[in-house]
Amino acid sequence: MDIHTGIAVAQASSAVTGLNSSVWMAIFLAMILFFIVYSAVLIYHWFTFSMNKRTTIMATLAYIVISAVFIFSMLVSVVTLSTL
Repeated sequence: MDIHTGIAVAQASSAVTGLNSSVWMAIFLAMILFFIVYSAVLIYHWFTFSMNKRTTIMATLAYIVISAVFIFSMLVSVVTLSTL
């Protein structure tokens, strides 16, 4: 990595960590709101147009569990960025 790349990375890093913690939380909450609306529409259509309810329930459970892992990791990232 040359000196110019290192400076650019440092500037980008300070711009990311320099945001106020309330800004990060607002971005996180907006993403969660979008995710909830998207998921509700998706799950509604799964149950409305499915042919096998058991498969739909299993897919919904898998979707919720995997999404919870990603949302938790996003929350950890937001908390970490807010404390820097």
